[in-house]
Amino acid sequence: NSIDIPVLIVFGDADECVLTENIETVKGYLNKNIKNSNIQIINGADHSYTDKYEELGKIIENNIEM
Repeated sequence: NSIDIPVLIVFGDADECVLTENIETVKGYLNKNIKNSNIQIINGADHSYTDKYEELGKIIENNIEM
């Protein structure tokens, strides 16, 4: 709760490491505990973002502040 800078959180809906609970439960926990979070979910992405690198890159690129 002490993090007060913008935080981009990206994970896939097939991520077996992050999703130990229901996806909405995980998102709720993150939103509650990280004040300035931007949560992005990549459909079909596993923990390694297999075959989803382009989509991951676009999300990161669109969220970088220069």
